[in-house]
Amino acid sequence: MRVAIGALALVVASGCEGESKPGVVRPTVSSLVAAENPTSPWLRARARAGLDYVVLAVDGDDAVCARPLPPSATEHQRAMHGVPAFVGLRLASHDRLVTHHTVIDAALDADRARVVFVTEGRELYVRDAQAAARRLDSDVAPGLSLSADGARVAYAKGTAPELDVFVAQLDGDVVTALAPHPAADYLPAFAPNGDVIITSSRDGQPGLWRVDARGTVTRVSARVADGDVAGLRRLVTPDGREPPAVGPHAIAFFDGAGVAVVRNGELLGRIEGAQRFAWLDGHELALERDGTALILRIEEGR
Repeated sequence: MRVAIGALALVVASGCEGESKPGVVRPTVSSLVAAENPTSPWLRARARAGLDYVVLAVDGDDAVCARPLPPSATEHQRAMHGVPAFVGLRLASHDRLVTHHTVIDAALDADRARVVFVTEGRELYVRDAQAAARRLDSDVAPGLSLSADGARVAYAKGTAPELDVFVAQLDGDVVTALAPHPAADYLPAFAPNGDVIITSSRDGQPGLWRVDARGTVTRVSARVADGDVAGLRRLVTPDGREPPAVGPHAIAFFDGAGVAVVRNGELLGRIEGAQRFAWLDGHELALERDGTALILRIEEGR
């Protein structure tokens, strides 16, 4: 189905020509194409790791995965304010454990075989391929983002609603507060140029903001509908909620109804009900919805 919007259009396709895909909001300023994507990075990772594993992060051809805590741990999860916890953290590419700790989040730099993770005690660790895990910080909330060069990790620290974003050097002991503010700042995401996108309620409503290298903070998007920080359970949930995905041309994030894509403050479109998302390159976004893998492509001049 193609919907013309001035010089732009929205094309939504599944496996056959002319079949529309439900749950996609028409864009206002650009063209988005959504189609089934049988090569989803999460599907590949799950196939390698095993169906009893949850994929916590994907990077290139590898992923970091773990097993959910068993049903007997329900009381433990309640004590963690509903944040899912996992055991047996490892890379999908081999069986070696990254840590024996119970974890609540992890990020992966596949090129350097480096894993950053948050334990159930909310301590932040980094582990390289041939080195023991090293503690970086404490009182850390779920929602990690690694810089493009793999040298830094951004994260929120504190207890909701009193959260601030910090950046830690992975090869040293330098930890820096990023544009601290009385309002809650959380779910940071590195942009390709080194800027950090944060979710913040610094103007009264949760939304996306950009922090550049000079510490200048500018608003990126309209209100993030599910940005309530009354509890950490909304930051990482069983359906895989995670920080925004920042590409060179657009930003994707959860907005309560699904995954929204914005550029220059304008909504390009939304895939309703999507649970996972990651940029494959500057114009293609991989998503999952109801067990189906999708590819979302930004097209210009249509």
